[in-house]
Amino acid sequence: MRTVFFVGKGGVGKTTSSASLAFHLASAGGKVYWVSIDPAHNLCDIAGCRPFRGAREIAPNLLAEEIDMERCTEAYIEKNIARMKETYRYLGILNLEGAFDILRYSPGMEEAAVTAALADGIRRYRERIDCIVVDTPPTGLMLRMFALPFTSILWIEKLSEWRRTILGRRKTVNSILGKDSPYREAGDEAGEDPVLRELGVEAERASFLKAVFADACVVLVTDQERLSLDESLRIRDGLARIGIGISLVLLNKFRALNETGKRTIEAFSDRTVVKVPFVEDTADRKVLAETAAGWAELITRTE
Repeated sequence: MRTVFFVGKGGVGKTTSSASLAFHLASAGGKVYWVSIDPAHNLCDIAGCRPFRGAREIAPNLLAEEIDMERCTEAYIEKNIARMKETYRYLGILNLEGAFDILRYSPGMEEAAVTAALADGIRRYRERIDCIVVDTPPTGLMLRMFALPFTSILWIEKLSEWRRTILGRRKTVNSILGKDSPYREAGDEAGEDPVLRELGVEAERASFLKAVFADACVVLVTDQERLSLDESLRIRDGLARIGIGISLVLLNKFRALNETGKRTIEAFSDRTVVKVPFVEDTADRKVLAETAAGWAELITRTE
Protein backbone atom coordinates (compact mmCIF):
# COMPACT_ATOMS: atom_id res chain seq x y z
CA MET A 1 0.00 0.00 0.00
CA ARG A 2 1.29 3.45 -0.96
CA THR A 3 0.50 6.68 0.91
CA VAL A 4 0.87 9.93 -1.04
CA PHE A 5 0.72 13.38 0.57
CA PHE A 6 0.18 16.48 -1.55
CA VAL A 7 1.72 19.58 0.04
CA GLY A 8 2.16 23.17 -1.05
CA LYS A 9 0.99 26.74 -0.72
CA GLY A 10 -2.72 27.45 -0.77
CA GLY A 11 -4.06 28.00 -4.28
CA VAL A 12 -1.36 26.14 -6.20
CA GLY A 13 -3.63 23.17 -6.95
CA LYS A 14 -3.01 20.58 -4.21
CA THR A 15 -6.62 19.37 -4.23
CA THR A 16 -6.79 19.25 -8.02
CA SER A 17 -3.50 17.34 -8.17
CA SER A 18 -4.57 14.86 -5.49
CA ALA A 19 -7.87 14.40 -7.35
CA SER A 20 -5.98 13.76 -10.59
CA LEU A 21 -3.96 10.98 -9.01
CA ALA A 22 -6.96 9.48 -7.21
CA PHE A 23 -9.13 9.32 -10.36
CA HIS A 24 -6.21 8.13 -12.50
CA LEU A 25 -5.33 5.22 -10.22
CA ALA A 26 -8.98 4.29 -9.69
CA SER A 27 -9.69 4.33 -13.45
CA ALA A 28 -6.70 2.00 -13.92
CA GLY A 29 -8.24 -0.51 -11.49
CA GLY A 30 -6.40 0.42 -8.30
CA LYS A 31 -8.37 0.75 -5.09
CA VAL A 32 -7.91 4.28 -3.74
CA TYR A 33 -8.77 6.07 -0.51
CA TRP A 34 -8.71 9.82 -1.19
CA VAL A 35 -8.86 11.83 2.03
CA SER A 36 -8.75 15.58 2.59
CA ILE A 37 -7.61 17.13 5.87
CA ASP A 38 -7.67 20.62 4.36
CA PRO A 39 -10.11 22.91 6.23
CA ALA A 40 -10.95 24.60 2.91
CA HIS A 41 -13.38 21.71 2.25
CA ASN A 42 -13.22 21.67 -1.55
CA LEU A 43 -12.87 17.95 -2.20
CA CYS A 44 -16.53 17.68 -3.17
CA ASP A 45 -16.24 20.75 -5.41
CA ILE A 46 -13.48 19.08 -7.39
CA ALA A 47 -15.18 15.68 -7.38
CA GLY A 48 -18.50 17.18 -8.48
CA CYS A 49 -20.58 15.69 -5.68
CA ARG A 50 -22.65 16.95 -2.78
CA PRO A 51 -20.96 17.28 0.62
CA PHE A 52 -21.20 14.16 2.79
CA ARG A 53 -19.93 12.89 6.11
CA GLY A 54 -17.64 9.93 6.52
CA ALA A 55 -16.18 7.91 3.65
CA ARG A 56 -18.14 7.28 0.47
CA GLU A 57 -17.43 5.63 -2.87
CA ILE A 58 -17.67 8.47 -5.39
CA ALA A 59 -16.44 6.44 -8.36
CA PRO A 60 -15.57 2.81 -9.05
CA ASN A 61 -12.58 1.85 -6.85
CA LEU A 62 -12.47 5.34 -5.33
CA LEU A 63 -13.40 5.92 -1.70
CA ALA A 64 -13.34 9.58 -0.64
CA GLU A 65 -13.54 11.32 2.72
CA GLU A 66 -13.33 14.93 3.81
CA ILE A 67 -12.39 15.18 7.48
CA ASP A 68 -14.26 17.92 9.30
CA MET A 69 -11.46 19.40 11.39
CA GLU A 70 -13.75 21.30 13.75
CA ARG A 71 -15.93 18.27 14.47
CA CYS A 72 -13.04 15.82 14.84
CA THR A 73 -11.14 18.25 17.10
CA GLU A 74 -14.13 18.62 19.43
CA ALA A 75 -14.67 14.84 19.50
CA TYR A 76 -10.96 14.25 20.18
CA ILE A 77 -10.95 16.73 23.05
CA GLU A 78 -14.08 15.27 24.66
CA LYS A 79 -12.77 11.73 24.33
CA ASN A 80 -9.41 12.55 25.86
CA ILE A 81 -10.83 14.60 28.70
CA ALA A 82 -13.07 11.65 29.56
CA ARG A 83 -10.08 9.28 29.43
CA MET A 84 -8.00 11.50 31.70
CA LYS A 85 -10.79 11.89 34.22
CA GLU A 86 -11.15 8.13 34.35
CA THR A 87 -7.39 7.59 34.59
CA TYR A 88 -7.00 10.08 37.45
CA ARG A 89 -10.29 9.41 39.23
CA TYR A 90 -8.39 8.41 42.37
CA LEU A 91 -7.24 12.03 42.63
CA GLY A 92 -10.80 13.38 42.74
CA ILE A 93 -10.17 14.90 46.11
CA LEU A 94 -7.88 17.44 44.36
CA ASN A 95 -10.76 18.65 42.17
CA LEU A 96 -8.99 18.25 38.83
CA GLU A 97 -12.19 18.67 36.79
CA GLY A 98 -11.36 22.26 35.87
CA ALA A 99 -7.76 21.41 35.03
CA PHE A 100 -8.86 18.71 32.58
CA ASP A 101 -11.57 20.84 31.00
CA ILE A 102 -9.09 23.62 30.22
CA LEU A 103 -7.18 21.15 28.01
CA ARG A 104 -9.58 22.04 25.21
CA TYR A 105 -7.74 25.37 24.92
CA SER A 106 -4.28 23.84 24.86
CA PRO A 107 -2.06 24.49 21.82
CA GLY A 108 -1.56 21.53 19.52
CA MET A 109 -5.04 20.04 20.01
CA GLU A 110 -6.04 20.64 16.40
CA GLU A 111 -2.90 18.97 15.07
CA ALA A 112 -3.33 16.02 17.45
CA ALA A 113 -6.99 15.61 16.47
CA VAL A 114 -6.25 15.70 12.73
CA THR A 115 -3.38 13.22 12.93
CA ALA A 116 -5.51 10.90 15.10
CA ALA A 117 -8.35 11.03 12.57
CA LEU A 118 -5.91 10.42 9.72
CA ALA A 119 -4.37 7.46 11.55
CA ASP A 120 -7.81 5.97 12.14
CA GLY A 121 -8.67 6.29 8.45
CA ILE A 122 -5.41 4.71 7.31
CA ARG A 123 -5.85 1.81 9.75
CA ARG A 124 -9.44 1.31 8.66
CA TYR A 125 -8.79 1.03 4.94
CA ARG A 126 -5.15 0.03 4.48
CA GLU A 127 -5.90 -3.70 4.16
CA ARG A 128 -8.23 -3.20 1.19
CA ILE A 129 -6.65 -0.18 -0.47
CA ASP A 130 -3.76 0.03 -2.94
CA CYS A 131 -3.09 3.74 -2.47
CA ILE A 132 -4.05 6.41 0.05
CA VAL A 133 -4.03 9.93 -1.39
CA VAL A 134 -3.98 12.78 1.15
CA ASP A 135 -4.80 16.41 0.44
CA THR A 136 -3.12 18.40 3.21
CA PRO A 137 -3.95 21.66 5.05
CA PRO A 138 -2.02 24.97 4.81
CA THR A 139 1.73 24.84 5.33
CA GLY A 140 1.91 25.77 9.02
CA LEU A 141 -0.60 23.18 10.16
CA MET A 142 0.77 20.60 7.74
CA LEU A 143 4.33 20.91 9.08
CA ARG A 144 3.16 20.70 12.71
CA MET A 145 1.06 17.66 11.82
CA PHE A 146 4.04 15.90 10.22
CA ALA A 147 6.30 16.75 13.16
CA LEU A 148 3.80 15.69 15.83
CA PRO A 149 4.47 11.92 15.95
CA PHE A 150 8.24 12.48 15.97
CA THR A 151 8.12 14.93 18.89
CA SER A 152 5.37 12.96 20.66
CA ILE A 153 7.54 9.86 20.85
CA LEU A 154 10.30 11.84 22.58
CA TRP A 155 7.84 13.30 25.08
CA ILE A 156 6.16 9.96 25.76
CA GLU A 157 9.51 8.28 26.41
CA LYS A 158 10.42 10.96 28.94
CA LEU A 159 6.96 11.00 30.57
CA SER A 160 7.05 7.21 30.88
CA GLU A 161 10.46 7.41 32.51
CA TRP A 162 9.19 9.99 35.03
CA ARG A 163 6.07 7.94 35.69
CA ARG A 164 8.10 4.83 36.51
CA THR A 165 10.18 6.93 38.91
CA ILE A 166 6.97 8.13 40.58
CA LEU A 167 5.69 4.56 40.88
CA GLY A 168 8.98 3.46 42.41
CA ARG A 169 8.77 6.16 45.05
CA ARG A 170 5.10 5.41 45.65
CA LYS A 171 5.98 1.77 46.25
CA THR A 172 8.53 2.86 48.84
CA VAL A 173 5.92 5.00 50.64
CA ASN A 174 3.39 2.18 50.52
CA SER A 175 5.86 -0.30 51.98
CA ILE A 176 6.72 2.08 54.83
CA LEU A 177 3.24 3.39 55.68
CA GLY A 178 1.22 0.32 54.75
CA LYS A 179 -2.54 0.86 55.06
CA ASP A 180 -1.94 4.46 56.14
CA SER A 181 -0.33 5.34 52.82
CA PRO A 182 -2.27 7.93 50.78
CA TYR A 183 -1.30 5.97 47.64
CA ARG A 184 -2.54 2.59 48.83
CA GLU A 185 -5.56 2.57 46.48
CA ALA A 186 -3.71 4.19 43.58
CA GLY A 187 -1.38 1.24 43.05
CA ASP A 188 2.33 1.17 42.43
CA GLU A 189 2.88 -1.58 39.85
CA ALA A 190 3.98 -0.40 36.40
CA GLY A 191 2.11 -3.22 34.66
CA GLU A 192 -1.18 -2.13 36.22
CA ASP A 193 -0.71 1.63 36.07
CA PRO A 194 -3.45 3.37 34.03
CA VAL A 195 -1.20 6.33 33.23
CA LEU A 196 1.49 4.13 31.70
CA ARG A 197 -1.24 2.25 29.86
CA GLU A 198 -2.51 5.49 28.31
CA LEU A 199 1.02 6.56 27.44
CA GLY A 200 1.46 3.21 25.74
CA VAL A 201 -1.65 3.80 23.62
CA GLU A 202 -0.34 7.21 22.55
CA ALA A 203 3.13 5.78 21.88
CA GLU A 204 1.67 3.12 19.60
CA ARG A 205 -0.33 5.70 17.65
CA ALA A 206 2.67 8.03 17.32
CA SER A 207 4.91 5.18 16.18
CA PHE A 208 2.33 4.11 13.60
CA LEU A 209 2.07 7.61 12.16
CA LYS A 210 5.83 8.13 12.25
CA ALA A 211 6.23 4.97 10.14
CA VAL A 212 3.50 6.13 7.73
CA PHE A 213 5.07 9.57 7.30
CA ALA A 214 8.60 8.22 6.98
CA ASP A 215 7.56 5.76 4.26
CA ALA A 216 5.17 8.09 2.42
CA CYS A 217 5.61 9.72 -0.95
CA VAL A 218 5.44 13.51 -0.55
CA VAL A 219 4.44 15.44 -3.67
CA LEU A 220 5.15 19.16 -3.58
CA VAL A 221 2.73 21.17 -5.73
CA THR A 222 3.83 24.65 -6.75
CA ASP A 223 3.50 27.13 -9.60
CA GLN A 224 5.61 29.86 -11.15
CA GLU A 225 4.73 32.58 -8.63
CA ARG A 226 7.49 33.93 -6.37
CA LEU A 227 5.46 33.43 -3.16
CA SER A 228 4.82 29.82 -4.12
CA LEU A 229 8.54 29.22 -4.53
CA ASP A 230 9.29 30.86 -1.17
CA GLU A 231 6.74 28.66 0.57
CA SER A 232 7.93 25.57 -1.27
CA LEU A 233 11.41 26.14 0.10
CA ARG A 234 10.02 26.53 3.62
CA ILE A 235 8.11 23.26 3.21
CA ARG A 236 11.20 21.47 1.91
CA ASP A 237 13.36 22.72 4.77
CA GLY A 238 10.68 22.10 7.41
CA LEU A 239 10.16 18.50 6.31
CA ALA A 240 13.92 17.93 6.06
CA ARG A 241 14.30 18.87 9.74
CA ILE A 242 12.19 15.85 10.70
CA GLY A 243 13.79 13.56 8.16
CA ILE A 244 11.09 13.60 5.48
CA GLY A 245 12.06 14.21 1.88
CA ILE A 246 10.07 15.38 -1.13
CA SER A 247 9.66 12.68 -3.74
CA LEU A 248 8.25 14.65 -6.66
CA VAL A 249 7.63 18.30 -7.57
CA LEU A 250 4.69 19.33 -9.74
CA LEU A 251 5.13 22.69 -11.44
CA ASN A 252 1.41 23.24 -11.80
CA LYS A 253 -0.65 25.50 -14.08
CA PHE A 254 2.27 25.53 -16.50
CA ARG A 255 2.07 27.51 -19.73
CA ALA A 256 5.57 28.86 -20.49
CA LEU A 257 8.69 28.78 -18.33
CA ASN A 258 9.40 32.07 -16.57
CA GLU A 259 12.25 33.19 -14.29
CA THR A 260 10.57 31.85 -11.12
CA GLY A 261 9.96 28.54 -12.85
CA LYS A 262 13.66 28.30 -13.71
CA ARG A 263 14.57 29.06 -10.08
CA THR A 264 12.14 26.38 -8.89
CA ILE A 265 13.67 23.76 -11.17
CA GLU A 266 17.14 24.76 -10.00
CA ALA A 267 16.12 24.71 -6.29
CA PHE A 268 14.78 21.18 -6.69
CA SER A 269 17.42 19.91 -9.10
CA ASP A 270 17.85 16.79 -6.98
CA ARG A 271 14.19 15.87 -7.49
CA THR A 272 12.09 15.16 -10.55
CA VAL A 273 10.14 18.28 -11.53
CA VAL A 274 7.12 17.69 -13.77
CA LYS A 275 5.51 20.55 -15.67
CA VAL A 276 1.75 20.09 -15.39
CA PRO A 277 -0.32 22.12 -17.86
CA PHE A 278 -3.20 24.30 -16.72
CA VAL A 279 -6.42 22.28 -16.47
CA GLU A 280 -9.34 24.22 -17.89
CA ASP A 281 -12.15 21.97 -16.65
CA THR A 282 -11.37 20.49 -13.23
CA ALA A 283 -14.95 19.19 -12.97
CA ASP A 284 -14.30 16.68 -15.77
CA ARG A 285 -13.13 13.50 -14.05
CA LYS A 286 -11.72 12.06 -17.27
CA VAL A 287 -9.62 15.17 -17.80
CA LEU A 288 -8.41 15.00 -14.19
CA ALA A 289 -7.41 11.37 -14.58
CA GLU A 290 -5.56 12.07 -17.83
CA THR A 291 -3.68 14.96 -16.21
CA ALA A 292 -1.96 12.53 -13.82
CA ALA A 293 -1.04 10.08 -16.58
CA GLY A 294 2.28 11.81 -17.14
CA TRP A 295 3.51 11.61 -13.55
CA ALA A 296 1.53 8.93 -11.66
CA GLU A 297 4.08 6.25 -12.52
CA LEU A 298 6.83 8.35 -10.98
CA ILE A 299 4.98 8.18 -7.66
CA THR A 300 4.26 4.48 -7.72
CA ARG A 301 7.91 3.67 -8.29
CA THR A 302 9.41 6.41 -6.06
CA GLU A 303 11.47 4.96 -3.24
